[in-house]
Amino acid sequence: MKRSLPSLLLRELKAVEFLNCLNDSQSVSIQEISEVLNCSLITSNNTLKSIEEKYPYIKLIYSQNTINIKFDLDANMITFYRDIFKQSLSAHILKTIFLNGQITSEVLSKALYVSTSTLKRKIQDLNDTLLLDFNIKISCSPHSFVGKEIDIRRFFINFLNEQDLYETWNFIKLPKNTLKLFIKKASSLFNLDVDLSRDWFLTILFAINYTRVKQGFFINNDIKQFYCIPQNEIDELIHHLKPIANQSELFLSVNESLDILSPYLVNPYYSTYSELADQRLIIDEVEYNYSNIVRLVNKFSDKFSLKIHDYEHIILELYNSLIFSNVKNYSECILYNKYHSTLTLFKTEFPQIYQYLELEFEKLVIDTFKRNDSGLVLHMIYSFIINWRYLFKDFYSKRENVKVTVISDTEYNHDQWLVEILEKNLIDQAKIYKYPFNSFDINNLESLSSDIIVTNFPIDAIDGKQIVLINNVPTIEDISNINKLVEYLSYKSISVDF
Repeated sequence: MKRSLPSLLLRELKAVEFLNCLNDSQSVSIQEISEVLNCSLITSNNTLKSIEEKYPYIKLIYSQNTINIKFDLDANMITFYRDIFKQSLSAHILKTIFLNGQITSEVLSKALYVSTSTLKRKIQDLNDTLLLDFNIKISCSPHSFVGKEIDIRRFFINFLNEQDLYETWNFIKLPKNTLKLFIKKASSLFNLDVDLSRDWFLTILFAINYTRVKQGFFINNDIKQFYCIPQNEIDELIHHLKPIANQSELFLSVNESLDILSPYLVNPYYSTYSELADQRLIIDEVEYNYSNIVRLVNKFSDKFSLKIHDYEHIILELYNSLIFSNVKNYSECILYNKYHSTLTLFKTEFPQIYQYLELEFEKLVIDTFKRNDSGLVLHMIYSFIINWRYLFKDFYSKRENVKVTVISDTEYNHDQWLVEILEKNLIDQAKIYKYPFNSFDINNLESLSSDIIVTNFPIDAIDGKQIVLINNVPTIEDISNINKLVEYLSYKSISVDF
């Protein structure tokens, strides 16, 4: 959903997420924030000023050219996310279609006070995001959500957690206390302890299920097929459903109740391998899936020469994240700010390593479930990062400097200007130098002590050098390409093969 935000809101969101993921004792420079936002220092400063003006509960603390963040006592990242998405037309489009099940362009444009052409453009932008991340889309007028029902609900669990609509409770015509009673009785049936965080998550989860069921959209067939749940267990569950539904005054049919309770059909909270092996629903595949994760972790450890500090812990956490993703990954949305801050920071600092993990987990998910699931892949990367102790520290210790040489055939100190631009936008491992064009000789460049040669004119390939052709005024893509190359070369002892 973040990618559907306007550029200013997206920069505000990324800046606050980045600052919030730092320890209380840490501060960063404006330059570092510019690198995360992939923009100029001027734009970064304007973004920070906008944050201070628009969100009075956020305090930006400046000290010796560095900056830190602090929230008022009655506010946090959830408050900030809610305010960000209140400003987003895309968010209002999604919520309105969700509440109505389907709605025409004319009615939707009038409800949101926008033209039909603006609405059409925004829906196309949303479809690019939804299709990429969740394999769903918004249909043409009348607008509704198209795709597997399990994917549609997975999207709205993420979306409504981002907006923190649980607090305002204006997205469903159902008394909150009525739904809470239903959750309490269902949790008792499944012997599941519901603490405050789970209660929050389950309230949103069941509200989404209830809304979609009452609109005529069902998910339970997908769940039964996905987890191969024995019919006798479903029969036993149905036996208890009608009194629970009637007591909670939801007045649901058995099929509707079964659909809403689908997430309970597999208990996601296991902590040891022996518990996993004892579960008869998955006993035949436990060994296979468990060994796949073991191989993945060992391969990563060997490839990047990293010590595994808590072997059994990371294996079990990855297994739980993979197998019980229908509930486990959704519950992580309670910590949405930390979830996305961690992924953003890791991807910014180690883009090649992030890409490697993305490919490995894509293969693991496809091998396990015989389908693509980009949301689950993201969650697996997150689980991997937070459960591999000292991962950031170990990677930082391996970085080495990379020499970047700039050559320009344009006059008026253009090469010096390019050096200054790159110094402001490349990561710290890039050491940038200029090479005078009047001394340019392709043969001399072979002996030049440089890892990367950046030019604004085409030159032939040179053995042992990486050549990057950029525009006279470097684009964001130019900067990104050089940064990826510097990050890749900064690990001289590491080979990332894809």
